[in-house]
Amino acid sequence: MELPHGFEEGTEEDWKVGSVIGKAGTSSALEEVAYALKAGEITKTPTKVGENWVILGATKRVDADLAAFASRRPQMTQTLLTERQTQLWDDYVTKVQEEMKRAGRIKIYQNVLAALEEDEPSAAPPQSQFPFPVK
Repeated sequence: MELPHGFEEGTEEDWKVGSVIGKAGTSSALEEVAYALKAGEITKTPTKVGENWVILGATKRVDADLAAFASRRPQMTQTLLTERQTQLWDDYVTKVQEEMKRAGRIKIYQNVLAALEEDEPSAAPPQSQFPFPVK
């Protein structure tokens, strides 16, 4: 269907918060408007996304399955807790290393590193597994 004045029409199946809405892209304002729509509703005013104006309509709405969320909650909580603990540990180690370097308790001997690199043999080219030369 040809729309007047350079307007474009698009449909996004199974859209979820955080996903791209067609050519409109993503924006927190657009997500807020889309999330507030009920099935069959159309926005009364357009929403500006970058240089474009977007009018949204919801053909259907599927609410989240709270039972499925509740069953996965312990697993998700543990995953997030582990990620956070790892991040805190990494931040702690980095901070301690920086403090020890500033205090002179960690010293990197560049000449020793250079000598180790000199003593290391260079990698040999891979051996062909074919009985005849490959061209």
